[in-house]
Amino acid sequence: MVCRLKNGSHIKGPQVTNQFMGQLVVPVYEGKKLVGFIELTTHKPKKDYADEFLRLSSLLKREGLATKGLTV
Repeated sequence: MVCRLKNGSHIKGPQVTNQFMGQLVVPVYEGKKLVGFIELTTHKPKKDYADEFLRLSSLLKREGLATKGLTV
């Protein structure tokens, strides 16, 4: 998976297939500024996307970016 941010930078992670049934969308921040969103799709739905969220958070942190979890 390669995620492209609004500022043109990329974040690389595990590959995801084009056929999906599950979805996780998270905002991406540089400081307090919203710079984009990451949409993660999976070929099987999951009850919980916490592991994926934590993985994305870690990848973003290495690039000097952050995300926030949304509660419903």
